[in-house]
This record gives sequence, C-alpha cells and structure tokens, in this order.
Amino acid sequence: MNLRFEDEALEDLRKLDEEIHENILHQIYDLEEKPLPENSDVIPLEDGTQMQRLKLQEEDRNSRFNHRVFYNLEDKTIHIYGIFKRKTGYKEMKQKTQQRL
Repeated sequence: MNLRFEDEALEDLRKLDEEIHENILHQIYDLEEKPLPENSDVIPLEDGTQMQRLKLQEEDRNSRFNHRVFYNLEDKTIHIYGIFKRKTGYKEMKQKTQQRL
C-alpha cells in the first residue's frame, strides 16, 4: 500500500511537538503493512460516507498522546486526511475531515 498525505494532514502534523509527531508518523507508516489495525474502526460522516479512524493513545486518556488519524483506503493507496487531538471533539474532527475530502 502507498501513503498519500493531504496538505491539511501534513499541516496538522507540523503543529505537533516532535515526540508526538514522530510517534504518529511511525504508526501511520505501519498502515502500509496493516491498513486496518486493531486500533482502527469505521466512522460515518454526515454525508453518508465512511472513513477509517486510527486511535492513538496511551493507557492514560489524559496523557499528551491521545490523537486520532482519519484516513480512507482507495485501491492501493491510503489517503491521510487529518490528525487531531481527541480533546478537539469528534464532531469538529468529522466536520474538518469531511471538508478535506
């Protein structure tokens, strides 16, 4: 599988501190080998389409590392649309990600 980062997803990554940025990138690159890991699921969007959500967090939900990566699988490409901190709220994440499609 190939990875394709949308410009907005790259911008989301740039906003993160280096440690979190590297951790998220590592887990995104793991998607090339296993595009549907156990810590991912499907979420519905407001327009009736669906998107994959990769949950990245430590056991302590209040830790600094508690992020979500929104992506889709299309043919042999994984499209990364957005990376958000969980505290942002799912509604806002879904809206922003849907606008990026």
